[in-house]
Amino acid sequence: MAGNDDPWYVDEILAASRALVFCDDRVVRVGPHEMVSSSYANPTPWNSPRELEEDALYERLKKLADQLEDPSGAIFNLHVPPYDSRLDTAPELKADLTPRYSGGQPVLKPVGSHAVRQVIEEFQPLLALHGHIHESKGEIRIGRTLALNSGSEYNTGRLH
Repeated sequence: MAGNDDPWYVDEILAASRALVFCDDRVVRVGPHEMVSSSYANPTPWNSPRELEEDALYERLKKLADQLEDPSGAIFNLHVPPYDSRLDTAPELKADLTPRYSGGQPVLKPVGSHAVRQVIEEFQPLLALHGHIHESKGEIRIGRTLALNSGSEYNTGRLH
């Protein structure tokens, strides 16, 4: 699945592949589970192609989740992590997009999506998979949902 900063033509390449199932903005089956996927993110300082305001993102995600037969057994494959989940911790940026420092250390803040958090809290899927915040790998429970961010080293393409 593409991410928020991927150009739209990536969807055509992924959809044409015989090696994977194009899952963005759909509900697909993964074994006995249904999976909801979305490449969108809440607004970022970089104005990337796949950004939506929180209200619009929530409506899009809720519309997908409403299609689930059994939300409690579902997988939410949502690019952006839930707000204030420790899966969304990133450096606070100044107006010139450089990190803010205090005492020689970067100042960190939550930058995830309120919409993603709300839809997870409402539907309580079995599992929520996230990316987007490369430096914020981890796991957390939101109610009964296990939420994961694998993290990555963006410049090398390496997942943690």
